[in-house]
Amino acid sequence: MKKIVAVMLAFVLVFSCTHGLAAPAREMQNMDITVSPALQEQLNAVVSEAADTPSSLYVYAAAYDGEKAVVYGDIYACETVMDEEQPLGEGETWQEYAADNTNAWLLMLPEEAVTFLYHCQLTLVPDLDAESGWQVVSCDELSPLYTAGRTVNWQQADNTEYGYSLLLPTGFALKEDVAQHMLWQMNDSSETMKVDAMENPGYDALLQDYLNAPTGEVLMEEREFGTFSTYGDTFFEVYVAIDGTEYAYVLRLDFAPERQGEYLFYGELIRNSFFVWGGAVG
Repeated sequence: MKKIVAVMLAFVLVFSCTHGLAAPAREMQNMDITVSPALQEQLNAVVSEAADTPSSLYVYAAAYDGEKAVVYGDIYACETVMDEEQPLGEGETWQEYAADNTNAWLLMLPEEAVTFLYHCQLTLVPDLDAESGWQVVSCDELSPLYTAGRTVNWQQADNTEYGYSLLLPTGFALKEDVAQHMLWQMNDSSETMKVDAMENPGYDALLQDYLNAPTGEVLMEEREFGTFSTYGDTFFEVYVAIDGTEYAYVLRLDFAPERQGEYLFYGELIRNSFFVWGGAVG
């Protein structure tokens, strides 16, 4: 399977991959500012320091109010050498994600070469003395606390009756082992994760049922992977309905509000690891 990851062709970087999790890049949204080569290099340096490992930021949205810019992106590490002169393998293609040639490019890479680290939000202010024209003043609340030593300690959970498997942190212990409803709980806290299985009504029907609910609000839809998701201060939910498979699934994480950043990070990795036998997500 191929994934899209943002890289700067102007910089040849070698990244190390600690495990096989990857995530699809989010679709481009509103871009009020241009991600120039200088700004891309600056952002990569900031997120690499925050992740405590060489990383690259895929910017999918940026809002500017005249005083500051808020940049939203996904942080990846990759074990492949990115080089404009490097010949591409079979099925790999270069694409621009914007008509503006100063923006970063997209590279199709094998999934096993890419590691998704976490979602990131950065705040920038104009700085005429900086080469990029911007100064990064904050990189949300994520720090090495959420990456160092945590993503390598994962366990696999299989449900043979309802045909799925996933990865979750080893701190989660299975508390309710009913095949249609499985519940895990953190050993040292009250945080929980559960997966409910049901007969697959089809993606569109599941999505419409969700939107008809009083609180139904989709924050990220990945129709090509049969998933949509939402989150709040204390929860993260993923809905999975893949055409041609017997069952659909609802995955939910519940956590304390002060641990939102940590558990949204976990949620992205768990969502991406969710594998449906007969169809894959992530």
